[in-house]
Amino acid sequence: MMQEILQIEKSIKERRESDIKLTNYWITMFLLSPVTLGIYPLILNFKQIIRIDKFIQRKRKYYDGIIKYTEKYLKEKNCFDEYQVKYNELNSFYNEVFLKECKELNVFLSIIFSIITFGLYGFYFGYKVNKIWDDIQKFEEEFYDKMNAIWSKVEIIKYPINFNYDSRKKRNYFVYLIMSLVTFGIGGIVWSYKMWTDPDNLYGEFHTAEDVVLLAIKK
Repeated sequence: MMQEILQIEKSIKERRESDIKLTNYWITMFLLSPVTLGIYPLILNFKQIIRIDKFIQRKRKYYDGIIKYTEKYLKEKNCFDEYQVKYNELNSFYNEVFLKECKELNVFLSIIFSIITFGLYGFYFGYKVNKIWDDIQKFEEEFYDKMNAIWSKVEIIKYPINFNYDSRKKRNYFVYLIMSLVTFGIGGIVWSYKMWTDPDNLYGEFHTAEDVVLLAIKK
């Protein structure tokens, strides 16, 4: 199981490069934007996409490592048949939900679509950025629930590993669009700020759960 442990550990270490904060939003908009004639905020918008894509790629390795570790552990303990149904549920959930619904935004395609749609892609981008963080949170919460159902029974862990879903990150994008029109753009600034800072407020919860997992498999 050492290979799986190393895979999980490596994916956690990669968060030093993927789970990063962007430049302060207000400094960017009110200082760097005027100085660079509006170019710097555009660059950071694409950095937002890169940040999301790197996070998804990192978590993919992490979940894959957990699933492989779980399978090997059960087989080594000669109890795979007993927990095969629960293992299959965990594996299927990862394949059917995370791999299909939590996909990268792809910065290069985003640039192309922004150009050919004369900026209209930005509306879709705003919707997608909000949705992706909400989707990942929901997946993480249920993934640990399914993992706990196995790990706690075979004594990999003594206590369940919890992930607290932050429902405040689930927002109605169309309401924000209307509010932006009604408030002459102020609502759009609020939305942009939240999209900018949401990951910073979520990283801690993701990291805490990951650290507990790593501690459990290395004990």
